[in-house]
Amino acid sequence: MLYRIAACASVIVVLSALPAVADAANVVRPSSVTAAVALASGEARGVHLQCPDPAVAVNGAASRRDAGLTLRRSTPGTGAGDWHFRLTADADGRTHRGTLVLRCVRLALPTAAFGARLDVKTRKRPAISLGSNRSVAVRVACGPAWLATGYGIHAGSAGIRVTSVVPLAHGWDFTVKNTDARATRVGLSARCLKQRVTSTLGVLRFSTTRPSRQNELGPARVHSLTQSCGSGLFSLATGSTLDPAATFELDASGPVRSTRGRWTFRRGSGRVRTHLVCLSQTSRFR
Repeated sequence: MLYRIAACASVIVVLSALPAVADAANVVRPSSVTAAVALASGEARGVHLQCPDPAVAVNGAASRRDAGLTLRRSTPGTGAGDWHFRLTADADGRTHRGTLVLRCVRLALPTAAFGARLDVKTRKRPAISLGSNRSVAVRVACGPAWLATGYGIHAGSAGIRVTSVVPLAHGWDFTVKNTDARATRVGLSARCLKQRVTSTLGVLRFSTTRPSRQNELGPARVHSLTQSCGSGLFSLATGSTLDPAATFELDASGPVRSTRGRWTFRRGSGRVRTHLVCLSQTSRFR
């Protein structure tokens, strides 16, 4: 392994019973926090999003952004429920806009339930060196007891391009390229959710699926794709794999609505495989 994996930090949220829930079914409650941003020409801004307590943050993304708006950072915060973003706008005399989304999960428990805990952690590869016009393939693993629900990136320069980000059951595979004339660094991370939750009701096992689809994009200035998780599922995160011969670039991608993911590509044509991470909302204590 070329790079050392940083030690993970685990955050535990203790959940109290909610009397409105009558039984141990339908306890998985996902939700979203969104923010519309508008940056002036040449502006740089940090944005912090927080899930409503006691929900935990499972993924953050820029689901939409103008061509002149660059996402330099999207990483889990130090708490269980927060996420940090940093964006920069091109100095071209225009205002640039985007949409940020944070996916959250909590448990709604019957009054008879005690002891349930949601555990999340972040695994990091914090300082990967990349020479000019060089690419690197990196896997960030959560561990077998943890589901990979989201990922983060911290780009050292605006020339960083993520050409492939593929969800695995317990981690993420990345391919990252530096298009700048100078060497730079990039940090990558995986957001991880403990798969098993134990309480006085029994054991709940979170379940995720990772559907993917091959897409052929013809010549156009902008391509927009959507894909759905399906009934009973909640979309957590998006990924994509660009064909080496493709001439377009990924502009933005992220979960939208409750079950969908959206991808926007610019400038070119070729093949791309889109990936979704979908959380089952029907898991229950047994």
